[in-house]
Amino acid sequence: MKTFIAPVVAIAGLLTAGYANAYTTYGCGSGSAKWSGTSKTIYANRASFPVGSGLESALYDAIARLNDNASNFTFNLVIDSYPPSLNNGYSEIWIENISPPGVTSLWWNGSCNLTEIDIRMDSSVTWTTSTSKTTQTNYGGTGRPFQTTLLHELGHGIGLGHEADEYNIMGQDWDHVSTNGESAYAYFGEDADDGAVFLYGGDGTQDVGVVHWRYTGASGEYSSHDRTRLLDPSTLAELPYSWVNGEKRYNVNRGQSVRVELTFENNGNDYQYEDTGYYVSTNSTISTIDTLLTTRSIGLSPDNVLTSAWNVTIPGNLNCSTAYWIGAVIDKDYSLVEYNSWNNATYIPIYTNFDFSCLFIFPGDITL
Repeated sequence: MKTFIAPVVAIAGLLTAGYANAYTTYGCGSGSAKWSGTSKTIYANRASFPVGSGLESALYDAIARLNDNASNFTFNLVIDSYPPSLNNGYSEIWIENISPPGVTSLWWNGSCNLTEIDIRMDSSVTWTTSTSKTTQTNYGGTGRPFQTTLLHELGHGIGLGHEADEYNIMGQDWDHVSTNGESAYAYFGEDADDGAVFLYGGDGTQDVGVVHWRYTGASGEYSSHDRTRLLDPSTLAELPYSWVNGEKRYNVNRGQSVRVELTFENNGNDYQYEDTGYYVSTNSTISTIDTLLTTRSIGLSPDNVLTSAWNVTIPGNLNCSTAYWIGAVIDKDYSLVEYNSWNNATYIPIYTNFDFSCLFIFPGDITL
């Protein structure tokens, strides 16, 4: 959430679309409110973020993910012990008992330059500061990821508004994560990166990624998200599944053709055309050492999130009644010099059905 305070100008809180893209900014006259430079110091209260605590680590994580953005803008973090307060001339982050999970207050002057932002995180929320996916509500845990909510608020802090038209950290933040294996990481994402570049110019970095989340609609000012799916290639209906450890696990037959739906993003500055490999694995960490099923090339511009499905065939030599994971690795040959590579792979769980052929052993029936 956010609040707007513009003591020098009369216009405050108006949102403007960034050209044809989904991101929004804070309208100020004919332009957007933003920082006058490309670097700003933001202070965090030590009482809110104790030394060596999970909250301190999550704070550093969120700032680092903001600073990964494809624009020239960065926050410099300083942790101090001075009591924080609104509109005191310093941009600050602290934790207190408030109603929403997070609130950002912004001030700007008559030149549309931001002069202060203050971020307050709610102490009453059941947070998780861990990147272990099993601690997060998205994956059967009990905590809302602190990093995703703080990253959402930091997005407000550089001049971005809420987003309801695309999969976006500035929409529903808690399930805007990059997950592979046992870890789920907060990240800024294609659309927020695009908005940051609109405000502050690009820094020339490149980054592509793939996640198993997708846009499903709008909830007020916020985009809504859900898991990507396995689909029937003929009917495009979602395949049968069961919930296992907070995730959908799809029931498939050996030799079956399925459509694997995933979301691809270009979080960098320039158009990319990258080879993507689809793999099957005996665990949830998808990598290029797994069994390659098929390859496709994907063109990605840095102004549109792409949720796309691709046909793959479940290998006929998988074990029956066994859990596997299908997934993808974008830039599988590591041809692109990227700012990040931990976001290049993700998975969807599957389970092989028992069928008549499972009663027999054929030559070539081997495990992965």
